[in-house]
Amino acid sequence: MGHLADWCFKRFDQSFVGDSASLYKTVSTDGGSGSGSANVCSLDSNPLNASTSSSASGCVHCANASVASGSGSPGNGQWPSCMSDGLYTFDSSVTSLSSSSVLPSSPSCPPVPSGSPVGSAGPVIDEGVPESSSSVAVLPQPECVAEAPSAEPTSFPSVPVASSSDGPACESPGLVDVQVDLAPGPAPLSSSVVVDVSAVPACSVPSSHPMLTRSKVFHRTVTNVGSAVSTYKVIVKAPPGLVIQVQPSVLSFKSLGQKLSFAVTVGAEVGNSMISGALIWDDGVHQVYIVYMGDLPKGDVSISDLHIGMLQDVVPSAASDLLVYSYRRSFNGFAAKLTADEANKMKGKEGVVSVFLSQKKQLHTSRSWEFMGYNKKMKRSVIESDIIVGMLDTGIWPESESFNDTGFGPIPYRWKGTCQNLANFTCNKKIIGARYYLTDGENGPEDFISPRDAEGHGTHTSSIAAGGLVSHANLYGIARGTARGGVPSARIAVYKICWSEGCSDQDILAAFDDAIADGVDIISLSVGSVIPMDYFEDPIAIGAFHAMKNGILTSNSAGNGGPALASVTNLSPWSLSVAASTIDRKFVAKVQLGNGQIYEGATINIFDLEGKMYPFIYGGEAPNATIGPSASYYSRFCFPGSLNSTLVKGKIVFCEYFTDPEGVMQAGAAGAVFQETGYKDYQFSYPLPLSTVNMNDGRMILNYLNTTENPTATIFRTTQDNNQFAPFVVSFSSRGPNPITADILKPDLTAPGVDILAAWSEAASVSDSEGDTHTTKYNIISGTSMSCPHATGAAAYVKSFHPTWSPAAIRSALMTTAMPMTSNNNIDAEFAYGAGHINPLQAIDPGLVYDAGEIDYVKFLCGQGYTVTNIQLISGNSSSCSDDTNGTVWDLNYPSFALSSTPGKSVTRVFHRTVTNVGRGVSTYIAVINAPPGLIIQVQPSVLSFEHVGQTQSFVVTVAAELGNSIISGSLIWDDGDHKVKSPIVAYASILQ
Repeated sequence: MGHLADWCFKRFDQSFVGDSASLYKTVSTDGGSGSGSANVCSLDSNPLNASTSSSASGCVHCANASVASGSGSPGNGQWPSCMSDGLYTFDSSVTSLSSSSVLPSSPSCPPVPSGSPVGSAGPVIDEGVPESSSSVAVLPQPECVAEAPSAEPTSFPSVPVASSSDGPACESPGLVDVQVDLAPGPAPLSSSVVVDVSAVPACSVPSSHPMLTRSKVFHRTVTNVGSAVSTYKVIVKAPPGLVIQVQPSVLSFKSLGQKLSFAVTVGAEVGNSMISGALIWDDGVHQVYIVYMGDLPKGDVSISDLHIGMLQDVVPSAASDLLVYSYRRSFNGFAAKLTADEANKMKGKEGVVSVFLSQKKQLHTSRSWEFMGYNKKMKRSVIESDIIVGMLDTGIWPESESFNDTGFGPIPYRWKGTCQNLANFTCNKKIIGARYYLTDGENGPEDFISPRDAEGHGTHTSSIAAGGLVSHANLYGIARGTARGGVPSARIAVYKICWSEGCSDQDILAAFDDAIADGVDIISLSVGSVIPMDYFEDPIAIGAFHAMKNGILTSNSAGNGGPALASVTNLSPWSLSVAASTIDRKFVAKVQLGNGQIYEGATINIFDLEGKMYPFIYGGEAPNATIGPSASYYSRFCFPGSLNSTLVKGKIVFCEYFTDPEGVMQAGAAGAVFQETGYKDYQFSYPLPLSTVNMNDGRMILNYLNTTENPTATIFRTTQDNNQFAPFVVSFSSRGPNPITADILKPDLTAPGVDILAAWSEAASVSDSEGDTHTTKYNIISGTSMSCPHATGAAAYVKSFHPTWSPAAIRSALMTTAMPMTSNNNIDAEFAYGAGHINPLQAIDPGLVYDAGEIDYVKFLCGQGYTVTNIQLISGNSSSCSDDTNGTVWDLNYPSFALSSTPGKSVTRVFHRTVTNVGRGVSTYIAVINAPPGLIIQVQPSVLSFEHVGQTQSFVVTVAAELGNSIISGSLIWDDGDHKVKSPIVAYASILQ
C-alpha cells in the first residue's frame, strides 16, 4: 500500500473564555503590559478540551493572548506562541522533542514539554481524527504576540502519544514531520502574519471578525520515509468558502530522509460555522478506493465478473488481485486498490455514481432506560423476539450475561445470515449472526481476528440496544442495578467493522451489504467521519440509503465533535442522527484533606482507599531536575517524565491542569487530584485513584498545600448523586447546523449518552489506559456512541408494535413524540437536541406520522443537483429529474422544518407536508403554532380531519423570519386532544448560502 499524507483544514468560529486570569500577568493586544485582563494565554478552559475528546488530534490551544513573565508567571519555559490569532497547533506524531526539534524558549509563554502526550499541554481542539490526517480548529479571538525563540533547547524523555478507545492519535504514514520551529523574531499584531512552522500538519485560518475573508500562508516541511525514489502530487479538496493553493504542487524525492518544503495559502470566508477542506500528497501507489454503482442491476448478471471487467479496462494486469470487495448482495459497487490516476479513469466509466478514497472512521464513544420511562411492567410486543438488530461496531463478548439466550425460541425463519464460528467465538439464539471485516491488515496485536470484541465498545452498544435483563450489574460496586437493553427479547446480528486502528470505509460498506441481505430490521452504527461528506461519497449514507430501500432504518451517532457548531457528520435525510444527553444521575469522587475539608470531584473512581490519609504533595514541589531548568513548571501539570519519583512515590499528587494520568503513574504516585478547567458534564475512569476538581476548589487545595507543614489527603470511591438539570445535551455532542444540506435539521433528536452502564468485553481494561489491568463485566462510558443504541433500541421497540412501518414512519414517531427541550440548558437549542429528548413509550402511539419512501428521496436528490444518470443508477429504475419531479429540500416530507439565509436578511419559505393517520380512525387535529418574535408561521389548512386509519392529509406551512446572529426556534403541533404531534421550526443565519 502506498502513502497518503492528508491534512484537514477546519474553522470553528467560537470563542472560549478561560478561568486562569488570576494566575498569569498578560500582554495587552497593543503590545503593552497589562494585568487582570480577559486576554489570557493559559492552559485554559476549552469546550473541546482533551478530556472531552475521544482521541488525540494534536492541537494545542493558546487562549487569547501571550503571557508576560512577572509575578505569578509560569517561569522560564514557554508555550508555542499564539502568533497573531490565538491558536497554535503541533503534530501528534512527534512523540518527543530533542535538540534538533525544539519548541523555542522565551520568557513570555508557558512551555509545552517535549515528550508530552497530545492534549497534555493544552486542550485538544478536535477529536476522532483518521490515522492519516491531523485536524485543526480555528477560533475567532483577540490577537496574540509571537515571541523570538532562544537557542537553549529543552529535552524530555520519549513517551508514547496517548490515545483512547474512540480513535487513534494522528499520524501521517509515508510523510512524517520531525521538527517544530517557529520563525525567529516577534510577529506583528496583524491579520496578515505569516506563520512559518515546519512539520506541523495542521493549518488554521482564525478570525476575530465573523464574515470577513481571511487568508494565511503556511510553510511546511515533510520528510520522506516511504519509497526512496518517489514523487508526490498534491490533491486539494476545497468546498465553497475555502480556497487552498499549494506551491509547489509536486514533491520529488531521491532518497529516504530527504526533506522538501512547500507553502499552503488558505483563504476563507469567515462566518458562524465550520468550513472543512483537505490536501493530500499522493505518491501514486495503490490506495483502496470505493467505486459506488448504485442499485443492483436487473437480470442475470454476474456482478463479480462485471467488477473484474471494469478493473481490467483500467488496470489490464492483475485486476483480480486489486479487488478488495465486490458489493453484490444489496447494492452494486466494489472496493479496489487503485492509483489516483486509475481512480480518475474509473470515474468516467459508464455505470459509476462515485469513486472515493476509502478512509478511516472513528467510534463515537442501567438507569438510562428507566430515565426514559422503561420499567419491568412496561407494555411489550409479542413479536419483539422476531426483531433482529444489526450492530456494526467492534464486535461482541458473547459470554456476557446480557446475551444469555435462556428462554429464547427458534431463530426467525427469515434470517439469512451466518455465524463465523471460529475457535474463540460461538453464536446462540440471542446472538444469531456474527461476521468480521478486515481487509487492510491494520488490526492491533490485542485484536481478535474474529467477531469477538477486544475493545469493549461493541459489547457496550449491543447491550444498550438489545441486551437482556441482568440484576445487580455494576462497575466495582458503582451504579449497581438492573442492566437492560431497549428490546431485551430481540436478536442481535454482529458485524465487526472496527478494530484498534479504526473503521475502514470499505469494511463499513461490506457490512451494510451483508446486513441488508441477511435480513436485519434495524441497523445501529456508532461510527462517523471527522468531516462531513457528500451523500454518495460517504459509505454510511450509501449503506443507509440502500437499507432504507429495503425497509431498514439506520440509527447513527451524531458525533463527538461538540460543542462546535456544524460538527455533526452523519447527515443523510434517510437515516436517524442522534445527539447525546445526560440522565438524572451523576458520579462524584470526593477528596478529603487533612484539615477535614471535602471537595467534590467529577470522576469515575473505582478504587477504595478506605479513608486512609496519604501524604499529599504539589506537583510543582516535586520536579524531576534532570529535565532542566524548567522542571518545576512542567511538574506543576504532572506531564509524563516531569515528576521526581523519589518525592512522589506513595503519595497523592495535586496537578494544576488535567493532562494525562500517565505522569503520576510513572512516578509511582498513590493517587492524583487534577484541577480541571474544561466542561465537567461527564466523567472518565482512570487506572489509579483520581479525582478532578474545578478551578475554585483547586485554588483552595493549592492554598492548603502551600500553608500546611505535612499535608495529607484521601480520595473516596465514586458515589452516585442526583443530576437535577437532566436531561441536557452534553458538551461533546456534535451540533448542527447541517453542513451538507443546510435546511434539513440535524441532529434529529437526542438520547442518553452520558455515564451509561452496560456490558463490557473482559479483554478490555476499565479505563483503556496503558498499564491498566482492571477488567470488568460492566463498564460506564459516555459518547454519542451510547446515545445511538438507545435510539436503536427505541426504534426496534416501535417496530415491534408496527412491523410494517417504513423507516421514515418510525423516525417520525420518535421525533414528533420527543420530550420538548429548551435553550435554557442548551444554548445551541435545536442544533443541539433536534426535535427533543427521545420518548419511546409515547412513540408507539404518535397519532400522525410524516412518511417518506424512496421516491421522495429521489425527488430530493434531483433537487440537490444529482444527474439523471446517477439517480437512475442509485434507484435502480427509470427515475427522471424534471421541473415536475425535482423536489426542493423544503418539500421533503421531514418531521422538522428548517430555513436559513445570510445574516441580517429576511427569508420566507413554503413547506409542503403530508401526514398519515396512525391513531384513532375518526379524528380531527388542530394546528397549534408557537412563533416567537422574529418568526411568522402560517398553516393551511389549520384543521385536518380523518375518517380512517391510514388516510393521508396534506398541508402547507409558510415561514417568514428576520435573521440575526442566533437561532430562532418555533414549533407546529397537531393536537387531537390525545396526541400532540410536534415538529420544531428553526430559522437561522448561515454562511453556507
